[in-house]
Formats: sequence, structure tokens, C-alpha cells
Amino acid sequence: MMDRLIKKYRVFFTIMARDPGRMAVPSLDVDLAWHTHQLSPHRYYDFSVNETSGIFIDHVDKVDENKLPEGFG
Repeated sequence: MMDRLIKKYRVFFTIMARDPGRMAVPSLDVDLAWHTHQLSPHRYYDFSVNETSGIFIDHVDKVDENKLPEGFG
């Protein structure tokens, strides 16, 4: 089960790295993994940069509710 979540998490990072100007909304399980991962900032930073060929993926929870549906598209 955790292997599947880790794969989903990696795929989500790939999606974000491909189009950094577009918002992507994670599933609830991926978002929970994302928040948990950030509890180890150095590891999170290294993972983000390594997984995305140099792009740091910042997690921003404050999103305008009107823009949120765009991330599901």
C-alpha cells in the first residue's frame, strides 16, 4: 500500500515539474504524504530537487477558492 502511495507521490511531482505555471491539486492521500514529507525539510528539499531535475516544489495551502477547480482539470 505504501509503495503505491509513493509511486502516486512521485507521479504528482512529475506532473508539477512539467508545468510549474499551472496549479495541480493532489489527492487527499498524496497531500497527506506531501505534508508529512515536509516535516523533514532537508530530505524534502533534496527529494524535490532530485525528482524534478532541479525544480523546488513549494507547497502552498493558501489558494483562492475560485482557482481551485482549475487544478483538477
